[in-house]
Formats: sequence, structure tokens, C-alpha cells
Amino acid sequence: WPFGEKKTGTGRGNRCFFPESVLYYYPEIPRGHRAFWALFRREKGEFVVKSVLYRHKVQYYETDQKGIVHHSNYIRWMEEARVFLMEQMGCSYRAMEEAGILSPVLEVSCKYERMVRFGETVRIRTLIREYNGIRLRLEYEIRLASTGQLCTAGHSSHCFLTREGKPL
Repeated sequence: WPFGEKKTGTGRGNRCFFPESVLYYYPEIPRGHRAFWALFRREKGEFVVKSVLYRHKVQYYETDQKGIVHHSNYIRWMEEARVFLMEQMGCSYRAMEEAGILSPVLEVSCKYERMVRFGETVRIRTLIREYNGIRLRLEYEIRLASTGQLCTAGHSSHCFLTREGKPL
């Protein structure tokens, strides 16, 4: 944990909530990063990272002539799920950019396990694996909504910069 020993505060539902004590104990957390507190909840005295589920119904334009999803779309879906995660935290990409915070992709990876076809619906589970105040690593599982079968697993890494390109 990069901000000292004291871990106070919890997330409340899907909304961003910061008790004043959290902001008091950790004033060095950049304003744009405080929303990440919404991803933590207390469980038996420990902070546990929450994950979110995002649903996507495969569209015709995402497939080839055989009705199979083109491999490039899985990374797009991961981005959709990441944006959804941020919105659920109460910290949309638009709000971050208006605050002068940029979050470029540093790395992205996919491992394809099963084909997805036109008309199927997938559930994308997005989980924060690491966050140190500068870098964020997310993991994704894309599963068929109907059976729960794993189709794709992946991850992405991001950093947080000012408009001038300097780390926050």
C-alpha cells in the first residue's frame, strides 16, 4: 500500500464515497485517484478489491462472414468494460480528462480460449489486480453469459499523467 499504514474508509455500493478521514489521512492521494477508494471494501479488517461485470451482445459488424467475432473486438470490449468500471466508481474518463488527468494504455494482452459468435452475449468481469497510485493493472475474463464458459482472458496496464505528460 503506497500511502502509509493507516487504511480507513470503505466503498459504499457502486458509488464513489470518501469519508473525510480517508482524505485527511491520505492528502497526498491525487484528487483524480481518490475515486479508486470506491473499489475497496472492508472484509474482516482487510481491504478487498471489488470487480464489476459488464454485458455485451455481439453485433453483426464485429464478426467475419462465418459469424465469428474478429479477434480485435475483444480488446475493444475490454476497453468498454474498463470505462464501465470507472463509471461505476463515479470517476468517468470524461471527468478525469476535464480534471487534466490522462490514462494511456501501457500494455494490453489477450488469450483466446473459445470463439464467440454473432448474437451471443458475453459477460466481462473486470478486476483491479494492482494499483500503486501511478500504475493500474486490470484483468479481464470474457465468458458466455448463457453457460459461463471462458472465452478470453486478458489484462491491461495504464498510468496516470497530467496533460503535460508528467506522472501524477
